[in-house]
Amino acid sequence: MDGQRETSIEVPGGQGTSGARTEAAVEERPRFDALLSELSTQFLNFPAAALDREITAGLQRLAEYWEVEQGALFELSEDANQVRVTHTWTAPACEPAVLPMTLAQVPWVFGKLRRGETVRCSPGFDPPDEAAGANGDGPRCGLQSVVVIPLTVAGSLAGAIALSTRRTDCAWPHEVVQGIRLVGEIFVNALSRTQARALLQAASFQLSLLRLPPHGAHHGPQGTENGATPIAGMIGHSDVLDAVRFRVEQVAPSDTTVLLLGETGVGKELMARALHQRSLRSARPFVTVNCAALSATLIESELFGHEKGAFTGAMGRRVGRFEAAHGGTLFLDEIGDLPLELQGKLLRVLQQSEFERVGSSQTLPVDVRVIAATNRDLEDDMRAGRFRPDLYYRLAVFPITVPALRERREDIPLLVRHFVMQCAQRAGKLISTVPSRVMETLQAYAWPGNVRELRNVIQRAVINTQGPVLCLMDHLPATVEPSMEYQGVRPLAVAEAAHIRRALEAKQWKIEGQAGAAAALGLPASTLRKRMRKLGIHRPTSH
Repeated sequence: MDGQRETSIEVPGGQGTSGARTEAAVEERPRFDALLSELSTQFLNFPAAALDREITAGLQRLAEYWEVEQGALFELSEDANQVRVTHTWTAPACEPAVLPMTLAQVPWVFGKLRRGETVRCSPGFDPPDEAAGANGDGPRCGLQSVVVIPLTVAGSLAGAIALSTRRTDCAWPHEVVQGIRLVGEIFVNALSRTQARALLQAASFQLSLLRLPPHGAHHGPQGTENGATPIAGMIGHSDVLDAVRFRVEQVAPSDTTVLLLGETGVGKELMARALHQRSLRSARPFVTVNCAALSATLIESELFGHEKGAFTGAMGRRVGRFEAAHGGTLFLDEIGDLPLELQGKLLRVLQQSEFERVGSSQTLPVDVRVIAATNRDLEDDMRAGRFRPDLYYRLAVFPITVPALRERREDIPLLVRHFVMQCAQRAGKLISTVPSRVMETLQAYAWPGNVRELRNVIQRAVINTQGPVLCLMDHLPATVEPSMEYQGVRPLAVAEAAHIRRALEAKQWKIEGQAGAAAALGLPASTLRKRMRKLGIHRPTSH
C-alpha cells in the first residue's frame, strides 16, 4: 500500500451549519487533544471482556464531539477481501443508517480504502457509475454526509472508521479527518493487541500440553486417547475418566434412562449434556430441572405444568418441563431431593410416557429421555423410606459414577492449565507459567468441592496475579490420604456387588425363604438371581 491519501470530494456550497461547527471544533484543538489522550490511555491495556462495550462508547464520544449521528468501525478480514462492520453507534433519536455489512458490497469505496485513500461524500457529489454497490447503493448509502477513513496497524491496512449524518452537511476538512483517524487507530490497535494476547494464551496452553509427562504424550488436547471422540469439558487422561467416557459413548445413542452418581462439583450436568449431544435427540431440546431448588408445592407444576385456576396464583396455563422437553432430553438434577409424594407420579411418566397437568384430567403423551443425577446415597434413602425402590430401579437402568477429583489427581495439571488460560483470557491477562510448587500444592489437596472448587481457586489466583507467573493465594492443606468423609463414591455396580455378596455370606449363600438373602435385601428371589448373574456373583466352590 502506498500510504494513506485522501480522496477529496468537493461539494458546491458544502460548508453548511454543521461544517461551521466542525471548523469551530478544529480550532478547539486542546479539547480534542485531551479526548485523544484519555482514549489512548484507556485502551492501552483494557480487559478483553469489556473491550467491545468500550469501543462502542468511544465511537459515541467521537461522534458526539464532531456533532454527527452515527459512527462505525470496520475490520479487514483475514483474506483481506472484505471489510466488515464490527462496532456501531447511532444517536438515540435517530434511525440507524442501513450500512453495508461489508464495504466490499460497495467496491468503489473498498478499492479506495485498499489504496489508503479516505472517502468523503457530501451533498452535491455525483459519484461515478462504478461507485454503485452490488445492490445499487451509492457510497453514501442514503446518508447526507459520510467520511470513511482507512486505519492501519504496524503499517498494514487493518480496517476503517466511518462517521455519518442524515440531517446536516459536513465538509470533513483535513484536520477533522486526521483527528478521526487517530481515534480509529486507537480502537484497532486495542483490538489487535487483544487478539494477539488470545493467540499467545492459546499457544502457551498448547506448549504446556507438550511439556506434560510422557503418560500424557499420547493424548489429544482434551486428554482423550488418539482416535477417541473428545467430549467438551471432560479434560483429563486418567483411567477412571477414560472409563466414564467409554460408558457415555456406550449409552448415548440409545434412549436408555441414565442415573449419574457422584459428589457435588464433579460435573454431572456436563456428562448429561454430553449424553444428549451424542444421542439421536441432539437437535431437540435439553431441559434441566434442579429438584432441590424448588419447593414441594411448586415442583409438580414445574415438571408437569398446570391449567389456569389450578391453584391460587395460576393465572394461565403453564407448560411443564416434561412437555417442553418433548422429543428431547430432560435432566433431573438432585433427583434424591424429589419429594416422596411426587416420586410415584414421576414413575408413572417413566413407565407409561404420559402425564396430566396440575388441575387437568386430560392425559398427555410425552416422548422424553430422562437423565437423572444425585450426590446422595439412594440405597440408604431407600432403606430409610425416603426414596421409592421402584423409582430407583427405573432410573438406574444404566448408572454412571462420575469420579471425584481426588480420584484422578493426574488430571489436575491439565485442568489447571485449562482454567488458567480461560480465566486469564477473560481478565485480559497473560499468565504463561504455573510454578511446580503451586501445581504440587493443588495436586496434594483433597478437593471436597471437586472440579467446581478447583475452578474457583484458579479464578481467585488469576485475579490476584500481577505478571506472567500464577500466584496461588488460597491456603490448601495437603491430604496425603483422603479422610473418610472424602472417600470417593464407588461405581454403583461395585458397591451393589459387594453389598449382595455380604448378604449372601451372612445367610450362608441361601437365597430363598424368610431366612434367605433375598428377604434380607428386600428383593424377590428371582430378582436377586438376575442381579447375581449380571454382576458375575457365584457361590464359591468348596474344596
